[in-house]
Amino acid sequence: MAKQLATLATFAGPDRLVVGVGAGWLIEEFVSVGIDPAERFARLDEHVAVMRAAWQGISEHDGTFYSHPPAGFHPVPNQPIPILVGGSGPITLQRIARWADGWAMPNVDPGPDARSQYVEFLERLDRACDTEGRNRADLRLVTGAPLAAPSGHYEMLSELGIDDVDVMLDLVDQLDLVDVARFAHDVIPKFR
Repeated sequence: MAKQLATLATFAGPDRLVVGVGAGWLIEEFVSVGIDPAERFARLDEHVAVMRAAWQGISEHDGTFYSHPPAGFHPVPNQPIPILVGGSGPITLQRIARWADGWAMPNVDPGPDARSQYVEFLERLDRACDTEGRNRADLRLVTGAPLAAPSGHYEMLSELGIDDVDVMLDLVDQLDLVDVARFAHDVIPKFR
């Protein structure tokens, strides 16, 4: 996976690839392949460490879950590939504060409670960053929002310091492009 991502990053060019990872949540997936679900966070930590080492060119690893002899991995990315961690539990937030480049935050439906929910997420992240001695401003924050969200929702996300928003077509009737045109006309110009 590290080699494939490095190749993709090289072809895509600077700042074009961001990798999202997570420890997983569906316990049955782990059980079905004979992996103890309690190991999932430790496996994630080690997996990311192996990938980051491989992106340096030549590496070797002899860990708890993964190992490989000294090997060269090419191409070497021209710059570090950012790794965002998804999830919202306390263990996930610790990992984000400890070693991630950013957080793929949970999506919150637009509405009257959206701001307070995002503020609560960010306060939890601040506490994890304080514990790990990390500045939250160093983390890239990503969330999602439906295409049909009012422009005020996107403005609120920007005010809260959310760096990127995955705009989602979540309703079949949005395929008529009415919401796409509204988004292009009403929302995009506010963020250029």
